[in-house]
Formats: sequence, C-alpha cells, structure tokens
Amino acid sequence: MIARRLLPFVLAAAVLAGGGCARQDGTARSGIAASLPAVHFRTSDLLDVYTFQIDKARESGKWAIGEQWIAAVPTKMLGEYRRWFEGRAETFPPLWIYASARRMPETGNYLKAAFWYLVARERQIRQLRRCRDETAKEQLTWFDAAFALLRQEMKDNPELTRYAAKHAFAWLDLHEDTENGLLAACLRGEKGTTRGESEDWTLTPVAARGGRRAFVLTLPPADDPAEWVTPVEGIYQIRTWSRILMKQDVAKILGEPQDVPPTSTVTPLR
Repeated sequence: MIARRLLPFVLAAAVLAGGGCARQDGTARSGIAASLPAVHFRTSDLLDVYTFQIDKARESGKWAIGEQWIAAVPTKMLGEYRRWFEGRAETFPPLWIYASARRMPETGNYLKAAFWYLVARERQIRQLRRCRDETAKEQLTWFDAAFALLRQEMKDNPELTRYAAKHAFAWLDLHEDTENGLLAACLRGEKGTTRGESEDWTLTPVAARGGRRAFVLTLPPADDPAEWVTPVEGIYQIRTWSRILMKQDVAKILGEPQDVPPTSTVTPLR
C-alpha cells in the first residue's frame, strides 16, 4: 500500500507523465494514445486525436487524464499544439498550463516556455491561496524542482525572462481566472489525499512510457467543495498579492534584489 504521507507527491508526478511505444508502421504512438485502436489513427488527423481528448477531459473535469494527453503529444506536433493551446489557455487549469509549458523547450522555444510557466505560476499562487488545506500550498515548491532546468535557462538569459514576464503579466491582467481544476488542486494536500478509507481507493491501469503499465489512483469524491475551497470574495486583494509574489520570484530567478511587500506581516499564501 502507498504510504499516505507520500500520496501528494505521487499525484503531483502526473504532470510529468508522458511516454511512447512503437507502432507496427514504424511511427510513434506515445503515452495513453498507445491504448487507442489503430483505426482511430487512420481516420483522424493525429493532432485532433490529442486535442479532442484534452477537450473531453476539460469538459468532464478529468484533470489528471488531460495532463497525460498533453504530455503525450508527439514532439513533431508541438508547434501545432502550441497554437491550438494558446487559443484556449484561459480555460486551462494551472497544472495544464504547466504541462504545456514543460513541452515547449523540446522544440527550443524557451521564450514561450518561460511565458507560459510564469502565467501558470501566478495562477497557481491564486488557486492555492483559496485552498483551506494548508498542505495543498506545498505544490508551489514542487514545481520549482520540476522546472529547475527552465528556471536556470531563464537566469542565464535575463532579457528573455524580462520580456516573458512583461507579456505574461499583461496576459494575466486581461484574463479572469478559471475555476477549472481548483477543487482538484485543493484535494492534492495531505487531507485530500488521505480522505475516505483505503478500501474505497481504486487503481486504474493506463499505458505509460515504453509500453509499461502504470496506474492512476482514484479517491472518493469530495462531498462538499466548500469544505476545501475558500470563495475568492473572502480573500483580500488576491490578485495584488499574487503579482507581488511573482515579481519577487522573477527577481529571484534573475538573482536580483527582491522587493519587500508593503505589509510584511501578511503571508499571501496563508
């Protein structure tokens, strides 16, 4: 049995999922796409296979499955995927934006990767601020490690980082936050990942990299979302505080002095 204390880290690893296995015709079918019937690939544009499943996961609220499909998009299609993604990114939860940003360096597009990483991070700050379970807010630290290579690239290219931050902040100011994925994020804390009894947990097999078998852990649904999520109206100046934290983080990446918030006694994520 998976130790309960480790469950948040197990669930967070879904963002980094991906993979591939070989088709008989010599092309690659990656991740969970490998489980689809071959006829699906003969009758559909391949990118449509992935975008359809991502949209389907968004409409049904199956956020972990959507992350897997984003991670499974073939590298040669990432340019097309990015253009598709950017037209609807405002509807994506932060973890999906992270998952998309993580793919972009594969084509050398570090500017877009930095831009969407910063967008995802500020949205995640606001999202996690609304979680009643304090341990859910540790997810922000997990993604520092997951994006260590990109953050180093941003440090080594300060002009790229400043340009990406300027336009990321402008994009964030133009778009309202989405509620998509909010409850799921709050349930990734210690309380959420240990809810219910272990006999009510289920493991669903999915295809993984290299044709290996992996599993998605499913816990009982949360009975009352209000038990896990604070209404945004109940949080004072949430957008102001998230921007302060983001500017501090950009300064941290660049190795520059970080401005102290005007009221240092307030902890934005608490």
